[in-house]
Amino acid sequence: MFSIRSFLIIFIFCLLCVSANAQANWLWAGKGSSGGQDAANAVVVDPAGNSYYTGYFTAQLQFTGFSMNSAGGTDVFVVKVDPFGVVMWAARAGGSYNDIARDICIDQNGDVWITGEYLNGAYFGSTYLSGSGGMDLFVAKISPNGSWLTAYRATCNNYAYSYGIAVNTANDIVIVGAFMGQITFGSSSYTASGGTDIFIAIFAQSGGWSASWKYGSSGMDYAYDVVTAANYEQYICGAFSGNINYGSGTLYLSGSRDAFVMRHSPGSGVIWARGAGATGTTEATALCKDSNTNIFFTGHFNSTAGFGSTFLSTVGNDDVFLSGLNSSGNWLGALRAGGTGYDFATDIAFGADSFCHLCGYYTGTPAFGATSLPNSSNYQIFYARSFATSGWADARAAGGSNSDYAYALTTDALGYVYMGGSFYGSATFGSISLTGTSSDDVWFGKFDSLVPPANPTTLYPGYQASNLPPNLTLVWDFDTGNYPPPSQFLIYINGSLHSTAQYIGDQIYAKHISLNYGQTCTWQIIAQSRAGVNCQNPPLRSLGIMAQPASGQAGLVPSQVVYDEYTQNGTSSYYIGMPSINLLSSTVYPAFVFIPGSSLTNYTTTVELMDKSFNTMPNPAACLCAFTIKLPQNIQMQISLNHQVATTSSELLHWNGSSWDDLSSTATFGAGTVSFTYTSTSRGTEEFAINDGNGSTLPVQLSSFAAIASANNLAQLNWITASETALLGFNLYRNQSEQLDNALRVNGTIIEATNSSTTQHYSYIDSDALPNTSYYYWLECLEIDGEQSYYGPVSICLAPNLEPPTPPINRYGIQSIYPNPFNPSTRLDFCLKTGGSTRVLIYNSRAQIVRELDLGYIPADTQERLVIDGLDSRGNPLASGIYIIKLISGDYIASRRIILAK
Repeated sequence: MFSIRSFLIIFIFCLLCVSANAQANWLWAGKGSSGGQDAANAVVVDPAGNSYYTGYFTAQLQFTGFSMNSAGGTDVFVVKVDPFGVVMWAARAGGSYNDIARDICIDQNGDVWITGEYLNGAYFGSTYLSGSGGMDLFVAKISPNGSWLTAYRATCNNYAYSYGIAVNTANDIVIVGAFMGQITFGSSSYTASGGTDIFIAIFAQSGGWSASWKYGSSGMDYAYDVVTAANYEQYICGAFSGNINYGSGTLYLSGSRDAFVMRHSPGSGVIWARGAGATGTTEATALCKDSNTNIFFTGHFNSTAGFGSTFLSTVGNDDVFLSGLNSSGNWLGALRAGGTGYDFATDIAFGADSFCHLCGYYTGTPAFGATSLPNSSNYQIFYARSFATSGWADARAAGGSNSDYAYALTTDALGYVYMGGSFYGSATFGSISLTGTSSDDVWFGKFDSLVPPANPTTLYPGYQASNLPPNLTLVWDFDTGNYPPPSQFLIYINGSLHSTAQYIGDQIYAKHISLNYGQTCTWQIIAQSRAGVNCQNPPLRSLGIMAQPASGQAGLVPSQVVYDEYTQNGTSSYYIGMPSINLLSSTVYPAFVFIPGSSLTNYTTTVELMDKSFNTMPNPAACLCAFTIKLPQNIQMQISLNHQVATTSSELLHWNGSSWDDLSSTATFGAGTVSFTYTSTSRGTEEFAINDGNGSTLPVQLSSFAAIASANNLAQLNWITASETALLGFNLYRNQSEQLDNALRVNGTIIEATNSSTTQHYSYIDSDALPNTSYYYWLECLEIDGEQSYYGPVSICLAPNLEPPTPPINRYGIQSIYPNPFNPSTRLDFCLKTGGSTRVLIYNSRAQIVRELDLGYIPADTQERLVIDGLDSRGNPLASGIYIIKLISGDYIASRRIILAK
């Protein structure tokens, strides 16, 4: 709903505020250099503001005051940094082969846990984990002083990756990731269904794996991140490339690879799972949980991706997305950001300012809402911030002339942001410059994201109000906008803190205070963020209290009245006179005027006596305007309203709790005005509506809406209208639950209406409905003026087919990559639907192009085979690991994951 703030900003005071794009300051940045390949993959912060970074390094890694040597290949590091950027200690772990740490968390005892993979044995202090021949997983604990306390493994006969770690409410450790072949957690072993499958595992503080699960399809499936919730639950995110049956339901694949979010319980398994994707590749790389148990997740996509009813399209290649789900699995919308280059989001955290903070890297000139980042042909670091999925608040870039990356981000209770990643050569973070080596080095840093909330809009009393009763109500309105929501409001009287009020949402607030007869004072409402930051330049008001009535006359003082006005639609402004209220022969007038939108429907006035809360009721389907008044019993009111509608109204209606009573005989109507007297019969809310009395009908009168099975067992939707007026057309929505908010639209284009006054019959076949599945359908009626109404749901369960359907043949695009994993080479088979210049790009796990193959012009409908030889662009052998192969031909782009296993 819109509020009266637009009028107040124009006519009462000038609202001064900090720009939503205000840039916070980098407080410090540090580095770790070895001359080899180094990166910080994850960061966590403790309550004292100390940050812990983990990742991998080669050769000799040097932090300020600390040095460590790799035992061979890549080793694991953990480094602790104090709140001022000083390295307190650094520790290493690993063996003679490649070992990597991917994520980090702090348990309820203050100890630090990391997870990742190792090959053929690794030391964590004095604890040795032997290898099983494949890539094994580890969880390891290190004290706040830098001493390794323990380490445990999970074995795999092929490849396993532990991407995410978190602590649950029992103080046990939860990890998620992916594996190929067979993986073993204690006494539980699992075999992957196809390429790679997802795992969830819990490690008990008492020692040993206490529970584990696996989910997967015949394709490549990955879990990249995890957050925990109440009742020992977990939310995980990742990507999948085939339909995943998780017991209570199925994740269906839409594109070549889709993102997913899953809510999981140790007691009942998967509670719900949601997929996001469409025509291309979509991957969810990280997620976070806000203070209201909503989940927000980020990643990247190419082509198009659907998040419930919200569909996003890329501008160029890969773009960033941010989407959300509530705890019931209902979609909360989605945002995209990016440009014509490649944009990847790697981590996300929910901040004390109630914003989502995320990081990643980009090429080109990406846009995050109104903020565009500097152009770069090499990868640069980005940080961005949004308030849920309502819009990007700001973004910034960091880095140098070479490729630099951000992989890690977290926030603390004071609103500070901590980030980490890798940089090459030199990089700049605000005014701080780091100089490294001629290879990838570790960087880490902290900046201040403290942004003040928006200013409240003071409503009552008006500016320099006087002759007020001593027991009065201060009223203000608040709209968060693209600012951090406040935690509370501070009420100042004469420059001193008088009291506080908790923020419970964007709405009208009222605070009742008692002052003295004859007193004159100033008053101010200040919004304060959760990080303790106050709004800037809030308006200062003054008021005067009436003189004390003569002895015996106190009963003539009118009761204090609070006015709250808003309109639900329309943007143009013009004057509307407020009703004057007469309470037992004492008239009280509003202290300000109101300008609603040009569309007067749903105009509402609420009048509240003393500390009675207001609660608006539904308005009638068609009216010129309506208003509610909450009163105690037996209060007589004389009301006059100038609603500024040129048509002379002729109907005054009153809602009796179940229907509308006609009070027209008690009212006096004029051109745009109505006056009447009303006496409340009971304590509560009274609602009135004023109609023009022309007998106009609803845009559509629906006679029936039904779902039946067609002759060939398809869902057939039939509806009949008795009449149609000013109707644009119809849409149909489908869901497998009785929830309209995340239902999918069935029809591709709108079904046009006839706008006939006679009976019309409509029918539509939903060919995508599956046999032996229950569905719910809704009918949406769209009016020419943009309004819509919904009917339903109606339900249907189609009969099972006698014979299983023949799976479609994937003729065009990438048909297969075999073998995968491979060593030293693999074959890429593909067929193009449209001929064109074709090339193949191969990316490493950090999205760097390691090989580009120009195949020239490839004609349509020809079977092609390309041999991938496992070499980079310089002819050097690629290292073992995960790579992305991307086929590009004209407008067609397809990606697949390949694994080189030496």
